[in-house]
Amino acid sequence: MSKKIHKIEPDSIKDSIVEIKYTSSIPKKLIEGFIYKELTKHFQFSSFNELLPDGELDSLRNNLNLEINPEAHFSNKIITFKVRPNSIIFNIVEHYPLWDVYFKEIKNALEGIYSTGVISSFDRIGIRYINEYPNKQLAEIVNFGFNFNMPEVSSESYSFRSDFKYKNHRIILNLVDGVIISQKNDLEKESKSVNASYVDVDVIFENLKISDTKELFEMIDAAHSIEKEIFFDKILSQEFKKTLKIQE
Repeated sequence: MSKKIHKIEPDSIKDSIVEIKYTSSIPKKLIEGFIYKELTKHFQFSSFNELLPDGELDSLRNNLNLEINPEAHFSNKIITFKVRPNSIIFNIVEHYPLWDVYFKEIKNALEGIYSTGVISSFDRIGIRYINEYPNKQLAEIVNFGFNFNMPEVSSESYSFRSDFKYKNHRIILNLVDGVIISQKNDLEKESKSVNASYVDVDVIFENLKISDTKELFEMIDAAHSIEKEIFFDKILSQEFKKTLKIQE
């Protein structure tokens, strides 16, 4: 069923993170210079230094004796991402644009970075989707029950974490109930506090040695399919799915 799904309404995606880890033979302080010219053809750039107040970076180095790794930030209207010495982390700017659009922008960025020659191999793929459900309890959403031998107790909040293998991927599942968030709709002037539940699924493919983008893109897309399968086919309850508008 999940393979056919194109869009689910209402959209509950709060965050969508794609992380690619890589190995490079280029000194890490030079990577930003290699990728800058290529990526600024399609993305806006702001450096790591610009995210700290004046003098703050020197203070960290001098007082803590830490080596600060460079981190270059790029974005457009759809995605934002940061390039670190061993990883590239993508995120949505605001609203989730659907996978086809999101993945196209990710591929454009990765092809640009790969074309500069800074990447020797891609070593790990991670895709994480965080879904937020205001005014709903987990019991209304998922195939999961939380019970323990204290029937007189009603839990105001709880969390569950599981780390397991599925189809050669590592899955980290987090379910959280009873989180207080601020919410405001278009008709309200002030925000109000409401309880929310979260379904957080992280799909990881690790210990890789991929040397071309074609194979990388196939594996990213496969990991996304696993993400959908775990979330829709395995986690969401049948009763809750009946309340959703599903576009194939």
